[in-house]
Amino acid sequence: MKKRLIAIASLMFCLAVGTVVSYADAPDDEKGQVVVGESVTDEDIGYVQKQEKITANDGLQEQETVQVDKAAITGKVTIEDIDETDGTFSIILSDLQNKEKISQVLMAVWCDTNGQDDLQWFIATKNDKNQYVVRDSVANHKYQLEKYNVGVYAINTDGMQIGIAGTSFEFEKKDVETEIKQNAKDRLQIDINVDNVRIPGGIKNVLIPVWSDINGQDDLIWYTSKKLDENHYSLTVDIRNHKGLGKYNVHVYGETKTGNLIKLGMSEFFVNNPEIGTIKVEDKNQESGTFLIRLSDIKNAEYIDNIMVPVWSDVNGQDDLVWYTAKKMSDSDEYVVDVNIKKHKYSLGKYNVGVYITDVTGRQYGVSSLETEMMLRQGSIDIKEKDGLNYLVTIKDFEVPGGATSVLVPIWSEVNGQDDLIWYTAKKNAKDQYEINLDVSKHKGLGKYWINAYAVQPNGNLMGLGNTNISVESPALGKMQVESDKESGKLKITVPVNKNAGLIKNVLIPIWSDKNQGNLVWYTAKKNAKNEYVVETNIKNHKYHSGIYWIDVYMTDITGMLTGVEGTQCDMSPDYDNLTAKDIDGSESVYQLNLNNLKVPGGEKGVLFAVWGNAGGQNDLRWYTAENLGKHNYGLKVSITNHKELGAYNVNAYYITRNNELQGIASTTFNVSQATKCAGIQVSEVNGNKGTFKVTVSGVFAPSSVQTVQIPMWCADNQSDIVWYTAIKEAEGIYSAIMNVKNHAYHFGNYKINVYATMGNGIFSGVGATSQIINAENYIYNRYVSGTQREIWLLGADGEQVLFPTWSETNGQDDIVWYSGVNRGNGTWSVTVDSNNHKHGGKYNTHAYVAKNGVRSAVGSTSYSLERIQTAQQFMNAKANMYSSRTPYLLLVNRSTHKVGIYQGWQGNWRCIQYWDCSDGAPSTPTVEGTFQVGSKGYYFDSGSARCYWYTQFRGNYLFHSVLYNKNGTLMDGRLGMPLSHGCVRLNINNAKWIYDTIPAGSTVVVYH
Repeated sequence: MKKRLIAIASLMFCLAVGTVVSYADAPDDEKGQVVVGESVTDEDIGYVQKQEKITANDGLQEQETVQVDKAAITGKVTIEDIDETDGTFSIILSDLQNKEKISQVLMAVWCDTNGQDDLQWFIATKNDKNQYVVRDSVANHKYQLEKYNVGVYAINTDGMQIGIAGTSFEFEKKDVETEIKQNAKDRLQIDINVDNVRIPGGIKNVLIPVWSDINGQDDLIWYTSKKLDENHYSLTVDIRNHKGLGKYNVHVYGETKTGNLIKLGMSEFFVNNPEIGTIKVEDKNQESGTFLIRLSDIKNAEYIDNIMVPVWSDVNGQDDLVWYTAKKMSDSDEYVVDVNIKKHKYSLGKYNVGVYITDVTGRQYGVSSLETEMMLRQGSIDIKEKDGLNYLVTIKDFEVPGGATSVLVPIWSEVNGQDDLIWYTAKKNAKDQYEINLDVSKHKGLGKYWINAYAVQPNGNLMGLGNTNISVESPALGKMQVESDKESGKLKITVPVNKNAGLIKNVLIPIWSDKNQGNLVWYTAKKNAKNEYVVETNIKNHKYHSGIYWIDVYMTDITGMLTGVEGTQCDMSPDYDNLTAKDIDGSESVYQLNLNNLKVPGGEKGVLFAVWGNAGGQNDLRWYTAENLGKHNYGLKVSITNHKELGAYNVNAYYITRNNELQGIASTTFNVSQATKCAGIQVSEVNGNKGTFKVTVSGVFAPSSVQTVQIPMWCADNQSDIVWYTAIKEAEGIYSAIMNVKNHAYHFGNYKINVYATMGNGIFSGVGATSQIINAENYIYNRYVSGTQREIWLLGADGEQVLFPTWSETNGQDDIVWYSGVNRGNGTWSVTVDSNNHKHGGKYNTHAYVAKNGVRSAVGSTSYSLERIQTAQQFMNAKANMYSSRTPYLLLVNRSTHKVGIYQGWQGNWRCIQYWDCSDGAPSTPTVEGTFQVGSKGYYFDSGSARCYWYTQFRGNYLFHSVLYNKNGTLMDGRLGMPLSHGCVRLNINNAKWIYDTIPAGSTVVVYH
């Protein structure tokens, strides 16, 4: 079987390259059954496998294994009896060599159309000419009509399949004859006739795709033609079913019985586009705003479905665009459009006209355009003066296409832009002219007037008809004159008129003096007999303010227009001779201030002096009311004690107006320069044991006398211990003070000493400075710690040990304690005294003893008071003395503090020998309270998983015992000082064993809270 496959593959390759190859004969015992005229299937011949497509490479690979017999079977293959109508043909194998070795002949046939998808194997029939023949049909090959391929194989007498020869052929294709012409009845239809339609194997349908060239194949339609006779088909195409005129493409396809399409031919035809020869504007009427558009000399009019004519003006782009449908004339092929500008927002100017044809296929395209105009004629504006205030305005000789519903005349004066703009509606007179009356008093200014005219179209649009202007003369004022009287505060302003006095409505004169116009008053001037405008006023109307007054003149004309004319100033400032400040007696204590010959317009109510020294800014500012000395003079005595500063002083003088306002008038200065002086500063009586020294200041003097001397002293660099001492006056010019270190945080070292004096004029000033070193010499003092404690300090001690015996004064020295001092270095020793170490509160005494070379010397003492506050243990100690015991021992348990106290002695004289933390009963299992006696004892007992050691009974199951341990001896719960147990009293294991070893049975046990 493998040899057969190799043979088939090799032959297929040879057929593909056009080579004839013969192979050795097959053995006789493998001859097969031949069925004449039938196709051979895989089931009919078991050893022939259905051939699959074999490539050239496949054939080359297998060919190398084939041994070629020199006595090969050969022959010639021809295609005969081709029937172009029914698609049949004969395959004939002739001129055979070594034909005696042939047992059977097979023929493989397929078409190139879709590879080998139509491959058929046939068993050839032997005819009387010793030829092998197969009659085949395109029906066996899906009616495919491309190149046909034939492969011929022999089964030799050995049963081997041998490739003999191959060939190929194609059916003759004849082009169809296509006739295209316009339909006789309907010019919009095209008749297509197709003749000489022949397809081998027969035809199912003739399909004719038709489309126009415009926009590709967007209007492609596949038509099925009508069969007229055996080879003749026809079709009528309506171009209205397509999307364009011009060139049309026509292809012809035959549909085989299996549905395949075979192109049989192609053709084309043309449909001419319609054309408009002439477009023009007729019957233009400027007055009505209409015109007619005529379209004529039209070719191929039958292909026109409609004509659209878009019309728009140049005004505002295409906002008035209207698409008109042209109307076809009944007696010709001409089209017309009636245009009225009312449909175009009554726009004027250039009009644009376009022409668009929509043909019978629905395609629209522009073919022509033109322009025309509808223009406005503006006319003229005439103006005639009636009197000084009224003018007649006439608008005439204008034409507005589409007509005007009214004429509007906006008028305004040039003054202040268009703030007086008025739109007048003109009235039509008998001459078809439009008129209005201009009354300038209704406007807001004189001078140039602007006059425009507008026609109102039916849709409300305004069309300018022209503009012009006139001039209306304005009045004029002369230069103002100002008269003033400072003493009375009166002002008089006079303004003359130069021309056109009749056009003046009023004259306004604003007057003010403040920069912010706070006292501004507008006066309406009165007209006198000389046609002058006059204002008389007084500064009392302006809050009695003095200074420069601003005076402006404004004129209101008959139109109500207010115009600034001119402005000037008037000086209404106060006058004075001088402001002085003098030291009365040379001591710089009191100064006399005088403001002389003060004259205020309108008069003043009084004068104030503001006085302050420069040293501290205005921290010492004082306001004084001056005394009126008569004849416009004011005076005042100022005491420096009110200011207490050295240096320059400022004096400002103010007057009070009749309106109670304060106005500045003058200023001056004076100087206070003399400070306190001294002859010297001495330090004496320096005592390191007392911690004191004396400072004496001598020769102290000030021109205004010396009131006090103060001496600040400090030792710390940051002055944290500074103290101001007030010196004692020992004699005239001699002052002293005693420094004590207890006032300076007990500091010893270098003290800084400054001296200050307050003079008779109240000025405080520095006098001098020095310094003094003081060293401690067995200086003892106490420092407060709390109500129950004091620190005792000994400074400057020279010794090896310091003891501080201390006792309370109650009951003599029954609670004396000798405290050993702590050496702080540099001869400084300290100790803390606690009243808990003593028996009483109240006054305490502490002495200091210094030991050196075996000699102890008393060096000083100090006294103070302490409070005595009992501790919890002391309360327990007191409670213990209330109880007795059959043994020398007493045990107390305090459930509140979770403490156990052990006492030795007797009632009233019990002494605490042990004081321990314990854990008594939890709140849910409290330890029993009361008075009990010690009972039995033991090494340990177990409670659940816990073990308790060294127990001592005091009531029933209530015991002293150790904290909880595991049974292996490790600690389970060692907490103390809290309520935890089931009622027993837990202790440190060593304390539990101490009770077990020491406390005898019968000893009293007290449990309380």
